[in-house]
Amino acid sequence: MKRLVIDYEKCVGCELCAMRCSLEKTGMVNPSRARIHIVRVEEEGIMMPAVCRHCDQPACIPACPVKNCITRDAETGLVSINAELCIGCKKCTEACPYGGPTGVPRENPRPKQSSTIKVLCDLCRGNPACVEFCPTACLQYTEADPALAEREKKGKEELATLIAQRK
Repeated sequence: MKRLVIDYEKCVGCELCAMRCSLEKTGMVNPSRARIHIVRVEEEGIMMPAVCRHCDQPACIPACPVKNCITRDAETGLVSINAELCIGCKKCTEACPYGGPTGVPRENPRPKQSSTIKVLCDLCRGNPACVEFCPTACLQYTEADPALAEREKKGKEELATLIAQRK
């Protein structure tokens, strides 16, 4: 099964991935509406893409207080958030060690709904737009590459640590 593989050592923080993602998903270039974002620690020169990792055992699902709002497709492995059910409580973001769920403005919120909802990367239905625009090949959509596996694991651990420090 193909998946998004991130070589964290190659990220230069250009945000082309987020610009392309926002254009693909919203029709406008606005990185704050992207499903991928860059976590930065400027003083240390660290820039790391944060995106849903579609975990085998997603921490976001049991953290969500709304039944069936966040689900994982057994066939594709994709984790998704039902925008109609999302209350914008941020519990999924707090639970995710990789910064996967991102908040975007909700179109026409109903009474008692949050003005934002959480969204996840859906891998652009098998052709992630962010990968095409990554100038350093930091992002790849491929079968798991054993050569990248160890670097990706280390990067994910560092990213999880950075995100935990910021909470």
